[in-house]
Amino acid sequence: MRNAASAVSRGVEVDWQWLSPWPWFEFAGAVGYIDARYRDYPGAPAPISEGIGVQQNLGGERLAFTPEYSASLSPKFQFPITPDVGISLVFDVLYASDKFSDTDLDENTRILETTRVNARLNLGAIDRSWSVTVGVKNLTEVIELNKANDTPFFPGTYHAQQAPGREVFAAFRLSL
Repeated sequence: MRNAASAVSRGVEVDWQWLSPWPWFEFAGAVGYIDARYRDYPGAPAPISEGIGVQQNLGGERLAFTPEYSASLSPKFQFPITPDVGISLVFDVLYASDKFSDTDLDENTRILETTRVNARLNLGAIDRSWSVTVGVKNLTEVIELNKANDTPFFPGTYHAQQAPGREVFAAFRLSL
């Protein structure tokens, strides 16, 4: 196995934040596209199903770990409770297209496109001197693979790692 002789990546990402005419609403987001490919990669590992020690040239193929498209949307709602304290609710919708999680680009290591939703509720001082946050990651409990790889000494089998399910968190921040 050798390192890739050369690769090229080109893309564009657009980020925005809309400060709406309503003081209680903001909307942020991003959209990205990346075309990341090996120019030449002779001696790249082939899927283990093709045999131990078999190589391939991945020239022209997508780089592993690189989704072609990604996007995020984050609406934020914020309201004052008193002149000094406010509350905000933020949602994050995160999208990534499919990608390979192993450098041999074995179809069995393809991670399918995913969309995750996170949410957090924040109560804190308007001057940001303190805050209490509670949140949920993976609100919709999307079950997805985080990674899949060939199992080295057992051809035709794979080691898979599941991405975290729903996670609940809390945080307190104090600035002195």
